[in-house]
Amino acid sequence: MSSDHNNPEQMWSVEELIANMKDVSDDPGSRALFARALGERGAEAASAVTALIEVLSENDSSLQMEAADALGKMGSAALSAIPSLQQLETTASSQGVRNAAHEAILALTDPAEYQHLQGRRQRSALVLLLVCAGVVALLAVGIWLIVRRYL
Repeated sequence: MSSDHNNPEQMWSVEELIANMKDVSDDPGSRALFARALGERGAEAASAVTALIEVLSENDSSLQMEAADALGKMGSAALSAIPSLQQLETTASSQGVRNAAHEAILALTDPAEYQHLQGRRQRSALVLLLVCAGVVALLAVGIWLIVRRYL
């Protein structure tokens, strides 16, 4: 529908985001962006639940993951999505889609456990970042020593 996809969560109303997400003539990546924008609106975008559930059955994994994530962010307004999310969790061919469906179910049924999982994921990402920084520093020192030795 619209070719200007920069920052859709602030540019369009919920109804416009739904229409753009449902526009099958648009590429799946852009449609996934609109699904993400709906999720960022949270419960305010409750009118999008049915459209997001429909998107779960499409064949694009990025679109399915964003739709599942969006549903998980909508709280009690999206409880009707749980059966579709459960089906997606067990039948999706992509592990990423199955994980997104599982996390959405967890967010809708056990918000405390979901927050705990998110905290663990953030700590793991920080540890990985620090390990990578350490490796880069060691490589830099090694290169410096080699260059110093031969120059």
